Amino acid sequence: MAIQHAQKLPAGIGNYDEFTPLDWRPGFIGMSLRIYNPETAMWSIYWLNNKNGGIEASTGMLAAPVVGQFQNGIGSFLGPDQFDGKAILVRYTWSDISPNSARWQQAFSSDEGLSWETNWIMQMSRVQR
Repeated sequence: MAIQHAQKLPAGIGNYDEFTPLDWRPGFIGMSLRIYNPETAMWSIYWLNNKNGGIEASTGMLAAPVVGQFQNGIGSFLGPDQFDGKAILVRYTWSDISPNSARWQQAFSSDEGLSWETNWIMQMSRVQR
């Protein structure tokens, strides 16, 4: 189980959230920064965390985002990543979106997108305050 708090960014340019797992990786905090380009209808999603700040050790810059868009209620976002020191593609998929819930999946590909291995699924539910 985890808690995620989301906030809108000014002028409709996106949002960010804070991700705190409650019983996985004590002390870990993650953050997604989602930037929307209304000219292209594309989103860039950056993943940051308190382990490395989301900074690439080799360049000192933010890690590359996953980029994509929503079509027919499903969001698909792709980008380069590293796993065990090897270059991979990562895919985030948003689906089953309603005012009070959503499903998110992460998958890795080591063969340039020919095959995918889903390795993280979150079923989100809004908590009423």
